[in-house]
Amino acid sequence: MPKLIRVGLLPFYAPTVELLGKDPNRVCQQAGFDPEGLELSDAFIPYPTFRRLLSTAVVATGCERFGLRMARQLQAQSLGLVGLAMQQAPDVGAAFELLARYLHLHDQHGAISLYYETDHYCIEYYIPDPTKEGGPQAVDVAAALGRNLLKALAGRETRALRYEFPYPEPSDLTEYPWLDAESFSFGHDRLRIVVPGEVPKTAIVDYNPRLAELFREYMSTLESRSGSQLHEQVQRVVRDLLATAECSLRRVSEMFGVTSRTLQNRLQREDTSFHEIVEDTRRELSCHYLTTTRLELTTIAQLLGYSDSSSFTRSFRRWFGTTPSAWRQKSI
Repeated sequence: MPKLIRVGLLPFYAPTVELLGKDPNRVCQQAGFDPEGLELSDAFIPYPTFRRLLSTAVVATGCERFGLRMARQLQAQSLGLVGLAMQQAPDVGAAFELLARYLHLHDQHGAISLYYETDHYCIEYYIPDPTKEGGPQAVDVAAALGRNLLKALAGRETRALRYEFPYPEPSDLTEYPWLDAESFSFGHDRLRIVVPGEVPKTAIVDYNPRLAELFREYMSTLESRSGSQLHEQVQRVVRDLLATAECSLRRVSEMFGVTSRTLQNRLQREDTSFHEIVEDTRRELSCHYLTTTRLELTTIAQLLGYSDSSSFTRSFRRWFGTTPSAWRQKSI
């Protein structure tokens, strides 16, 4: 089942396409999307559709940074309930912690991590394959929204120290100064917005403790109704990170904006652990790769996060009492 994202990020898609001299209805149709769907802000669409809409607009309009141009007017409300809850947090740090915690209610594909680096505060947004179709534009949408959230919550004068983008440096940099940062760099593994360390401590003027609690209770209710418990959220992140060198308890905890101990304690309350989730995910994916692909065992081992095929074989024998090769042969 594809991961989903709210249409609420696309209210300015059609106006931007039109401003650039093209017919938004035709561009939507070229992307295989019904233009009327853009009006359903609380509806969800598959993430690949979201990326295809953006990449199709780039080709149609010739605007390489279409995502940045389109997302300039996005605000907290664009995130739906999550954005409203952010506006009721006591300070900027707490607001972004809410975003990291409940992002999946808006965006099931991305993940946010928050941490301090010396005297700086880092906000990271990770999506798999950020350089593939629509990926750079999706990252640009997140960058523009991050800029607007910081200025809305911490003050219009707030300025980032730097933006780091997970794609090669574009030939045209004219759109980037709008982000209002001291520097920009490219070719990183994820989007990173770095701000002064005092920014997350900035109090939010509209903070209302009662409203904040009501929002949290309602989001928890939505989460339970959707069946999206913490261990399911962690499993989604683990599946995305296994093939990288970053599928560790520390890294996943950062992406959820909590300490490793806190994440483990919360998983324990759901009768599981990070180690069990990694094992279950590896076991499930190993069967998938062995039965549906012709990938070499060394490649499968890498996709599952093992250092070599021998380690993979030992784990597989522990799970199923046989080797991957023998299991694949019986499955043919």
